[in-house]
Amino acid sequence: MKSTFTSLFWIFLFFLKLDGLEAQCPTQNLPTTTNKGKFELDFKGTKYTVDGVATNKITVCTNSTFTVTDKSGRTGIYYYFNTTRTAFPAPTANYILATNRTFTTPATPGQYILIQVSYNTTTRTVNAYVCQPIEVVAPTINPKFTVSSCAAAQAQINIPTDPSNDFDSYTINWGDNSAIETVTKAQIPLTAKKHTYTNNTARTITVTGKKAGVLCDGISTQGVTPNGRSVSPTLFSLTVQDNDTIQVRYIGGNYSFDFYQKWGADNFRIVKNITSSTPALNTVKIAVKDADKEQYCYKVGITDACPRTTFSDSSCTIPLQIKALDKRNFLKWKTLTYPKFISYRIAKNTTTNFKTITKATTDTLTDRPTVCGTTYSYQVVATAGTVQTLSRTISVIGVDSTKPPVITNILVSVEKEKVAITATIPTTQKVKTYTFYRWKNNKLESFNAGGNGNRVVDDKSSPNTQRECYKVAYENGCGIMSDTSSAFCPSYLTLEGVGIKWTEYQKFPLGLNAYYVEKLDDNGTILTSTKVDKNLKFEPDPATIDPTNPIVKFRVKALSTNNLVSYSNEVLYAQKLLMFMPDTFTPNSDGINDIFEIKALFVKNFKMRVYNRAGNVMFETEDYKTGWDGTYEGSTVPIGQYFYEIIASDHKGETTKRVGRIEVIY
Repeated sequence: MKSTFTSLFWIFLFFLKLDGLEAQCPTQNLPTTTNKGKFELDFKGTKYTVDGVATNKITVCTNSTFTVTDKSGRTGIYYYFNTTRTAFPAPTANYILATNRTFTTPATPGQYILIQVSYNTTTRTVNAYVCQPIEVVAPTINPKFTVSSCAAAQAQINIPTDPSNDFDSYTINWGDNSAIETVTKAQIPLTAKKHTYTNNTARTITVTGKKAGVLCDGISTQGVTPNGRSVSPTLFSLTVQDNDTIQVRYIGGNYSFDFYQKWGADNFRIVKNITSSTPALNTVKIAVKDADKEQYCYKVGITDACPRTTFSDSSCTIPLQIKALDKRNFLKWKTLTYPKFISYRIAKNTTTNFKTITKATTDTLTDRPTVCGTTYSYQVVATAGTVQTLSRTISVIGVDSTKPPVITNILVSVEKEKVAITATIPTTQKVKTYTFYRWKNNKLESFNAGGNGNRVVDDKSSPNTQRECYKVAYENGCGIMSDTSSAFCPSYLTLEGVGIKWTEYQKFPLGLNAYYVEKLDDNGTILTSTKVDKNLKFEPDPATIDPTNPIVKFRVKALSTNNLVSYSNEVLYAQKLLMFMPDTFTPNSDGINDIFEIKALFVKNFKMRVYNRAGNVMFETEDYKTGWDGTYEGSTVPIGQYFYEIIASDHKGETTKRVGRIEVIY
């Protein structure tokens, strides 16, 4: 025996389980009956006196308690629990010092024994001994109940009518040290019995069923973790998609969602239920009638098991009506009357924040000015609390009864020997059709009427032979025709003497910057460009004559102050014929001045004859590069005077006749 037990008497309660066997007490040889121990066992008010070694068993229930009180009058009483043994267990471990003791029975039914001993730790002898077999039995039936976790740290139980619930009364232990509650048989079925906890810590709820004449009470337990706070649904947005459909967006979760709708004078009523959804944004569509005129209000509710229903903020749709009036659009919508109203935001076309209104009772907006024929799209987005409400996007076409302004920006230019006309309208106008006019002899001749393009080429124009002028009118988006514009004319370029001249360009809206004379080759490549400011004439500089180009083209470029360009017609400019004839030559074959040769530029056609004094033809040629070598019929002519006659024409077709004399010297 360990020293810790010195000077003590031990009484041990030995509580043993015997698998499938009756409980048996081990024998302990004591000298006389005076050495017997004695105790009283109290189970549910029934008291049993035990002394010596008992053979009868006492029946108790699982998960219950009984009390042992010493009746031996001895000191140092110890109790001992352990499995049954055929030999007396030596008091060396698992001993409990207690004169009186309350014990809890195990949860497993079975056969057990209870031993009380008195032990002298000094002499290491047992002075008293008593043993009692005990049978632990389970209840024949346990109560049935359900438990639900609720918001706001609540839980509730339901005890239904059931064959398992055949008890006279019940007790409910909520597992939080609160008072035990009693329920009578008459209160069954017990529905939605609620209990509020101080926090959301996990608890174990125990329901005990008691019945007269039944030894063991039925006991059932269930765990519960009450919700710490109420779960509120979130209505995110309402959108009128079309006249028959409203889209509701909400924050979902593992709950049952009820969608409440209010229309006209009706109260809110459930129109749709969603049993579960994702925790993110969810979308549901609700069929309605005439959403463009009728206002529908919505809120979302979540009902828990208690049942407790929490609601989202509510909001209503915004039926939007738009009328296109003269130079303006008129918007009207149904307002929101909720105290959480924040603003109306008007979206126009691609501008999401065209106008913001913070007064809840405002229900109209006039948008001006509008352009005839232009499409305008509007949407009203209202914010109330956490909810956005979006009207349907409605489009109208702008209306304007005013006659559209006259076109003042028209560009006319010669392109490939035809006149191209480009009309640019004011940005505030929408064009349906254009009508182009030729302006000749103060008369209008329409062409390309009713087209929708702002640029045409007049195939019947003749800008190389005359000045061409044009006017333009247009029909706006509302079908109203503008007045005809003033006349616009490209410059008309002609030859004049040794130069060129042209008419004034009519007209650039922002004025003329300068004219440029451009010289082109036969391929249209610009050879030179000469700025002549606002002059209307130009003479080429003889120093710039290119002997390789007897013919060049000229055109005039008109440049506006804002860099618009108009070209005139092109003219052919032939270089003036140039010839040089010597008055003597020496055909003596010394290689010096042996040939009577004409020096010429820009000759297209040429014919020359040489005569003697008798008028006989000595030489003739049609190539100015072929000269006379001073012979006639193979013989050298005599010295003296001879006469020539030259007829030549240039590339313009102008003919030049020259006559003169030439001296032959040897």
